[in-house]
Amino acid sequence: SDFKSCNVLDERIGDHQALKCTIDFSVQKAPKYNKVTIRNHSLTNIRAFKQHLQDQSELFDNYICTDGDAESAANKLNSVLNNLYDHFCPLKIISVHEKFI
Repeated sequence: SDFKSCNVLDERIGDHQALKCTIDFSVQKAPKYNKVTIRNHSLTNIRAFKQHLQDQSELFDNYICTDGDAESAANKLNSVLNNLYDHFCPLKIISVHEKFI
């Protein structure tokens, strides 16, 4: 900050002389934070996802491998895994700044 002026007042405060200062300054604006959507990959969510996959492994075998078409089975498995991933690791929005990431 730079002092623009400094004046001594004629008034006394007790046995002290008072100073009057005018300070001209500017405050820098805080950097803006951007909102980013990420997956919530908390340890709890990953463990629950893994446990669910282990618990449902037989169901996946029966549901996905019912027809002999490998491409159809792969598409079903992909769909099931994507839906479960969306359920157990949902999207969340966080605030980030390029200097702090």
